[in-house]
Amino acid sequence: PLLEVDITGSTGVLFNITGPSDFTLKELDSAARVVAEVVNTDAEIIFGAAIDNELSDEVKLTIIATGFGTGPSFTLNELDNQEIEPIKLADLQLEDTRDTPSDLPTFLRKNFPLR
Repeated sequence: PLLEVDITGSTGVLFNITGPSDFTLKELDSAARVVAEVVNTDAEIIFGAAIDNELSDEVKLTIIATGFGTGPSFTLNELDNQEIEPIKLADLQLEDTRDTPSDLPTFLRKNFPLR
C-alpha cells in the first residue's frame, strides 16, 4: 500500500474523513484545508465524511490523488499528426436468443412485438 506518498501538485483529489460522532466541524475543516493547501490551486477536490463510533479517539483519512504530471502529456494537435492503425473487428453473426415472449419485460413486449 502507498501510505507515505506526496500529493503536492496533484490536480484531482478524492478524500474522505471518517471519525467518531464527537469529531467537530472545525477539526474536519482543518483537515480539509491541509489537503487543499498541498494540492494544485486548480485541483478538483471531492470531499466526503462519515461517522464511525467505533473510532473513539482516532480519525481515518483516505486520499486518492491523480494528475501529478509525472507521465507523458499530449495535446490534441500532437495526436492528430500520428498515424493510428484502425481496429479490425471480427464479423459477428448475431442470432436471436429469445426463446419465449416472457424473456422480455412487459413494457417492452407491448412496444416491441416479437416476430
